[in-house]
Amino acid sequence: MKDFKELALKGINENLKNFYDNIKNEIENIENLSDWSIDFNKEFENFIIFNYRGSQIVKSSVFLNLDYSNSEFKVTNIIPAPGEKIQLSKDEYNKILDKFEDDCITETARKYSLLIEKDNNDEAQLSDYLTEEGIRKFKSFSNRANKSTGSAHPLDRKRWYDFICQTFLDGNDNIKDILAEWLIEEENWTEEKAYKLLLEYEFGYDLLNHFQDNNTNDN
Repeated sequence: MKDFKELALKGINENLKNFYDNIKNEIENIENLSDWSIDFNKEFENFIIFNYRGSQIVKSSVFLNLDYSNSEFKVTNIIPAPGEKIQLSKDEYNKILDKFEDDCITETARKYSLLIEKDNNDEAQLSDYLTEEGIRKFKSFSNRANKSTGSAHPLDRKRWYDFICQTFLDGNDNIKDILAEWLIEEENWTEEKAYKLLLEYEFGYDLLNHFQDNNTNDN
């Protein structure tokens, strides 16, 4: 399943501050870079907004978050320009991020002694979100379940609950971020059933959390 690439700049805060203070002039002085402009919007005081208005990729805005507490500037969002489209696909998002890096970041990061950290793996893996046992129980449910009824059959429901309980025991519910998409794209579930399972997963995990918290407090 396709995933969003990530990009961050890391370095000492002095270098990050120098980058922030000079990036607008740097971009304006780079030849053949008239497709990009920079905003320092008061509504987004912790961001530098890079606006692309060329024709090679979707016109869009890249939001670079300024996080001095962690000594990094990180791309946290890319949105299409007004009038373009409602939402970017993952492929479009990743192409914009790649062009942003090539056009605006590579040379300037080197100049200000900043390290570019980029996750170029645009394919999500279950192992990024689940333990081996979590994957085994997820596959046991998805491969055996009647995809027209979801978790309605008692045996399917048991395997589904086993999976939810396993992620709770593992202490990680990050799978919820991709669960519906994964079910649709990789496991051939319908959109309706996938999002119903996502709701069931979130409810089940929260219920287990509530039980654990109350049981701990009672003891």
